[in-house]
Amino acid sequence: WRLAGKLPLYGDGKALGEIHVAEKHLEDVNGQEMAMYATFLGQALDLYIRRRARAELKAGSFDVMPIGVARLDTDGAILEVNRSFQDFLGHRENVKGKDAWQEITQAKGLGMDLMWEEFVKEDGPESMNRIICPLGLDEKEEDVCFFFSVSKIVGDQGQEMLALVEDISEITDLQHE
Repeated sequence: WRLAGKLPLYGDGKALGEIHVAEKHLEDVNGQEMAMYATFLGQALDLYIRRRARAELKAGSFDVMPIGVARLDTDGAILEVNRSFQDFLGHRENVKGKDAWQEITQAKGLGMDLMWEEFVKEDGPESMNRIICPLGLDEKEEDVCFFFSVSKIVGDQGQEMLALVEDISEITDLQHE
């Protein structure tokens, strides 16, 4: 392959690459048609790069947040979680489709909560915020204090919930000192 002809690909006024045409095919190429093709290809490539970069940036930010974040369906089942939420649960298995509050209560050794049952009802409150900490003198080293907040929102797929969980054990440890 000897490259003889090339057309630049532009997107938003920036050079994104080139289309190369082998010398043996140059006589078969209509220059105007190739230029138009290169324009459309450049625009499509630019759009793809922008969408991809935005999605990768969001995904990267989502995974490095120090706060656990989860998207839930209207019943409280997990649609998507970030790494911090998964770490908070203490296991690596796929939790998609499982009840978020039930996963948290099982992972942290807590009982079920009637507030959660009320919240997930269609006519339930729009948000639920809880600070969970062990009480009394029988606190154990493995006890965790955490903040849990969940709100009903309208997302890309319609009604859903957004849940946040943050381990605040360090704050309570400092208060005890």
